[in-house]
Amino acid sequence: MALIDTIEEITHFMDEKKHAVGVFLDLKKAFDAINHILLNKLEWYGMRGRVLDWVRSYLCSRKQYVHLGEHCSGCLGVGCWALFVASPGVSVGP
Repeated sequence: MALIDTIEEITHFMDEKKHAVGVFLDLKKAFDAINHILLNKLEWYGMRGRVLDWVRSYLCSRKQYVHLGEHCSGCLGVGCWALFVASPGVSVGP
């Protein structure tokens, strides 16, 4: 349903000659090996405020476990490594 709603929103804006912008991220693999570099790049690309705080909170509050056949490991927290804001002059871009 989310895809249908998205398409309807986009076509609605196009009909009204308005701009429609969508950002679709598949972050599944990024979360497997996340570190401060991703957060700094998101900020470099313009992500700020509540959205960046939400991503940071999600990444720092995650837990994971391994399920293989009938066996399941214990749940372990995934930490955030040294989150920082880049100093002026430090390149965090592509």
